Amino acid sequence: MKFIIIQLLNIINTSSENETDHILAEYMLHHLKEMQDMTIYQISDQCYVSTATISRFVRHLGYKNFNQLRDNLEWSNQFKEIFYYMPEMNNLIDYKEKVKDSLDHSADLLDERQLSRILSFIHSANIISINAVSVTHAIAFQLQLFLMELNKQVYSYTHIKQQIDLIRSLKQGDLIIILSVRGNFLQEIISELKEAKARHVKIVLLTLTKDIKFAEYIDEILVCGDHEDYEYGYYIFLMFIHYLSSCYQKKYPNLS
Repeated sequence: MKFIIIQLLNIINTSSENETDHILAEYMLHHLKEMQDMTIYQISDQCYVSTATISRFVRHLGYKNFNQLRDNLEWSNQFKEIFYYMPEMNNLIDYKEKVKDSLDHSADLLDERQLSRILSFIHSANIISINAVSVTHAIAFQLQLFLMELNKQVYSYTHIKQQIDLIRSLKQGDLIIILSVRGNFLQEIISELKEAKARHVKIVLLTLTKDIKFAEYIDEILVCGDHEDYEYGYYIFLMFIHYLSSCYQKKYPNLS
């Protein structure tokens, strides 16, 4: 659900109030729960636009049709990536200690040799695609900024369709980086990953899950924690991408 919210907010934040896309995005944003039981005709009546306009808007969001969007809303209520639950907080000090414990645990898990291999992938990559959904994409955007400052050609699209289109265009010498706390996002792009792997594109996954489906298609799986750390995944990923960027600068100082 949060990924759709981010998509709709992005449209609202980059369009004027009288634009059709803005109107549709604002309506859907305020009626996401009701939309699971609505038809395209009902939304057409409510927003005073044609069903064809809604269909175009939905395709712009990355869905084949309105029914697929509606089905995704129902599915996303069951799909629980990190940040869907706020951790329980008794007070700020207690919360700080729990975050610290998770960060300490994650740091203990880091394999520096594996990190060095990932840095080599980044260094040799012509094009880098960073892929994530929901609030995890905010971390992906941070990593994109860090790597672009280090003179790398990096893309991190918000829409899944754009991410898929980019993955399909990658070839040998390019790199895919995926951020997914539980690894669930792999299911959304597994066909594209299989094809990319066949083209010898390198694939790296940052996750908090040890048991990953489709692991045979991933070149490096950097496990940053486990199920006990899920609630604090935002801080863990943020710590790791900062550390990764710092290590890259040290390893390749002449290129930064």
